[in-house]
Amino acid sequence: MRLALFALGLAACDDGGTPAYDPYAECMEDAQARCCANADCAGDDVCWFSYICSASPEGGRVCSAPEGDRACHPQCVDGTCEDDLTCTEIEIFPGTDYGQTYDLCL
Repeated sequence: MRLALFALGLAACDDGGTPAYDPYAECMEDAQARCCANADCAGDDVCWFSYICSASPEGGRVCSAPEGDRACHPQCVDGTCEDDLTCTEIEIFPGTDYGQTYDLCL
């Protein structure tokens, strides 16, 4: 099963200088989030928190709404997972307009 992120519900700065929507900052402030980046996870586990950001024509940056459960997940080993989890291919966009594909145990 392949999950891809193509939802581009984007928000940007307005002409009044309102700060751009920042999914990472929002995640860091959310007590429910168990991770907001891979650095928050142990070992080779991957944080499933994904959002696309790119430069806007007016300058600044626009970002999509985030996806994922904001939890650390082990990567599949030889296509298998422990504890009755399923090896699932996930593409994660870490605040950029290009993603990286991972095989995660979900």
